[in-house]
Amino acid sequence: MSASSPMKALSAQSSFRKAAIGATAGLAMLTMPFAAANDVQAQPPQQVAYASSAGSHYDSVADLAKDASNYSLRTGGIGVIVHYGPGNAISADQIGQGFVTGLKKRGEDAEYFVLSTPHAPGASLSFAVGDDYTPRFSVEDAVKNIDNIVSKNVTDKRMKNLLGLNQN
Repeated sequence: MSASSPMKALSAQSSFRKAAIGATAGLAMLTMPFAAANDVQAQPPQQVAYASSAGSHYDSVADLAKDASNYSLRTGGIGVIVHYGPGNAISADQIGQGFVTGLKKRGEDAEYFVLSTPHAPGASLSFAVGDDYTPRFSVEDAVKNIDNIVSKNVTDKRMKNLLGLNQN
């Protein structure tokens, strides 16, 4: 073993460690705004605004579910459903828009819909794919499962193509 081999090994370990730290920091930066949304102690409760230029806000689960499903069926996109209660560090619109942006980066159309949950603190998400809905996820778990949700939507679109059920 040459004298430079241990140095190369140390250099490679150091490079890997720096890359791992950088990747961890990048992941934290990606999910940080979402993770804070579940921290009930982060800030005092905010008033939920019902007028939004970006997403639709609802008090009724039935109306929201119908509109999110209709959006997905009409466009082939994913309806992002933000269940939003008091005590969040960021707004429902920030959460919804963050997921819409993430889905669009993965090639999926998306729109978000906000359900006011004044008696349930924090935020959670579910997703409308066609006329089907995912279970509710914490914001952090929704981030972790976003690729599975995209895969479900892609499969749904393929099945509609095979069956000749495309409406687009």
